[in-house]
Amino acid sequence: MQPTDLATAVELIHSLQARLDAVESRLAAADAQSTTAPDAATAHTDPDQDQEHARGHGAAPQPSAPEFTIGGWVEAYYAWNFNEPSNGITDQRGFDNRHNSFNLSIAAIDTQWDWEGINGRITLQWGSTPATYYLAETRTPVAGSAIGAQNIGLWQYVQQAYVGYHVPDTGLNIQAGLFLSPVGVEAMAVRDNFLYSRTTLFFGFPFYHTGVRATYQFDDHFTVALWLINGWNTVTDNNPEKSFILNASWTPSSSASFTFNYVSGIERPSGTAERGGSVYGSLRDNAWRHVFDLNGTVTPTEWLAFQGQITGGFEPNTYGIERFLAGMLDVRVRPIDWLAIAARGDFFWDHVADGVPAVPPANYGGPIFYPAEWVSSFTAGIELRPHDHISFRFEFRHDQAADWACNGTVQSGCAYFQGTVAGDGSSTPFVRNAASQNTITIGTTGWF
Repeated sequence: MQPTDLATAVELIHSLQARLDAVESRLAAADAQSTTAPDAATAHTDPDQDQEHARGHGAAPQPSAPEFTIGGWVEAYYAWNFNEPSNGITDQRGFDNRHNSFNLSIAAIDTQWDWEGINGRITLQWGSTPATYYLAETRTPVAGSAIGAQNIGLWQYVQQAYVGYHVPDTGLNIQAGLFLSPVGVEAMAVRDNFLYSRTTLFFGFPFYHTGVRATYQFDDHFTVALWLINGWNTVTDNNPEKSFILNASWTPSSSASFTFNYVSGIERPSGTAERGGSVYGSLRDNAWRHVFDLNGTVTPTEWLAFQGQITGGFEPNTYGIERFLAGMLDVRVRPIDWLAIAARGDFFWDHVADGVPAVPPANYGGPIFYPAEWVSSFTAGIELRPHDHISFRFEFRHDQAADWACNGTVQSGCAYFQGTVAGDGSSTPFVRNAASQNTITIGTTGWF
């Protein structure tokens, strides 16, 4: 090879090397631009450009899929009352209230959804449980040919049904419909409670409310809510006034949660003696009721848990001031995953106004809660969970009312039934004739 040819070859190689370096530089620059482009696109501050993306003119994100869940549960039991009441009723017990009978307490279907801020829940139910706790529901007659009657037969199949809207970029959720009451630590479903039967507090205080509520969640630990409702246990209001609830929930950790409720409003139906027999009147005549409730659950270890509740209040009315105070404490020990042992005590005191006459008028509403000045119970039970979705409960319970001398005779203040019970329950009411009762209950619940 001639020197001239060698020099030409070397020059060509240097030229090719320069071009290659230029190409690599351009590729590196392109990679850097593609990496930073998304950040630049999202960093713009032009509100009109944001609106264009929101209206679908840009590469807007696809809407999220709706969150929809469906579940359900069944509760059944057999109970024996050692008083052996002839009418077969274990009184003041809420849902496990039948003696010597197998019973389907409840079968429920539950649906929940949350999609782009629209949320709601519908729980439908059948059984003796809803037939019991809807007994206080307002009864309105048929009004002409266009308005149907509203009563227990219409509403008892609905446990809760509401719809809401979660305001974007806030913790505010506004919902309207039929809600379970926030008062108390016990749940409607047995699977969420330590024992099969419920306390005197659960049976005494309201089960449900109808109205609207606004809930604000500040963070994962603290939530407040304001409710505007018809009142206690009323889908259809029984008086012209509305009630309200102030609710605050605090969950400091995964092992502790606490709730405070203040419930206030006029709950007596229009025309009752406690309201002076009138629809409207003074605050006292209107029987404005105040309830303060504090409850919580603490689980210090995997095998030990506590539940507690204290609820009290007062109602000024025509005859004076009716006062009440109730409390409960529940302890559960779970030595192994499938076995739990629980014990619970509760007490409920309700003192009627001192001015109630010995022979009240026909429109006298009576005590707010129980026929005796106080009632209490002690319960102990065992739970077996051979599977994550089924539970078997075995429990003993003693109920006691104020009048210790009531057993065997018919006296004022008796709270329960025993032996031969007077009345037929329809044309003439059953007459309570006992101040205590002991029961054994075997129950089961399964869910999905």
